Amino acid sequence: MFFYTIFMIKLKVIEAAIPKQISSCLAIRKEVFIEEQKVPENEELDNFDSISFHALAYLDSTPIATGRLLNITESHMKIGRMAVIKQYRKNGYGKKVLRFLEKKAIELGAKKITLNSQEYVKDFYINSGYLEKDNIFLEAGIPHITMYKNI
Repeated sequence: MFFYTIFMIKLKVIEAAIPKQISSCLAIRKEVFIEEQKVPENEELDNFDSISFHALAYLDSTPIATGRLLNITESHMKIGRMAVIKQYRKNGYGKKVLRFLEKKAIELGAKKITLNSQEYVKDFYINSGYLEKDNIFLEAGIPHITMYKNI
């Protein structure tokens, strides 16, 4: 008789509320944006970090993805700094972070969410109900497009 042990890998998305968790968010962003995409550190890390709601995704106990939510007005929130470590992409983890941030935006009273998507990943947001707005522009030397979703 054979016994098999199956280990279930589980993704958990939380609010990054304590310094260690915020540090994990920033480490993911540094790896993805600063190291991988060559975004200057002074453009990636900004004053909005201190006033944003941060999401952090763990795969088991490993921090693998992040995103932040910024309150623009009482009914308008902005999602930004969405990042998934390269080896974990294409597994739906970014979508779970996005849904977590959207849920928080709704709890805070948002009626509209905007974001600036890198052009090459805009289909990720389109598949999550976002619409394109305006023209392509450069941010940190990378083509972006503004997108929105009414919720």
